[in-house]
Amino acid sequence: MSQPFPQLPKTDRRTRTLSMETERRLLSRRVPADATDMFATDTNPEVRRLGRLALRRDMRDPSDFFVLGDLCAELSHYNGRLLVVYVGKTLSAYQEAEKIARQDAEVLGLPEEPNDVLLARTAIERYVIWLTKIAKIVQTPRNIAVALWAVTEI
Repeated sequence: MSQPFPQLPKTDRRTRTLSMETERRLLSRRVPADATDMFATDTNPEVRRLGRLALRRDMRDPSDFFVLGDLCAELSHYNGRLLVVYVGKTLSAYQEAEKIARQDAEVLGLPEEPNDVLLARTAIERYVIWLTKIAKIVQTPRNIAVALWAVTEI
């Protein structure tokens, strides 16, 4: 009997809700980063949509990247196989959320780390631990390599 996979850790954050019309209008506008951004160029339509919306926000919002991180985490495994592209995107999204939260805290002059910084760090750590558990359950050279690579990224 095979061992069940552990539950994927996620932040469960939500982005600011936009009306369908506002979203349509924003996405109809082209921006230069549409051609180079790792999320805006993704083959998955939902990752691409969220990535393109994040590029069009007036102010960068950590929530956009928490949502992208959670979605990429869901896409980072398939039947026990870890997919390095989405593992990398998951880590990048959570790291970007942390970076934005730090910048916001600096601008506001906050004396301590904001909750979003702590949430991003926790999300990264929990996700990497989850990856190592998957690699231990499905011990393929690729899974072990992906999990070890992810560990080096934190």
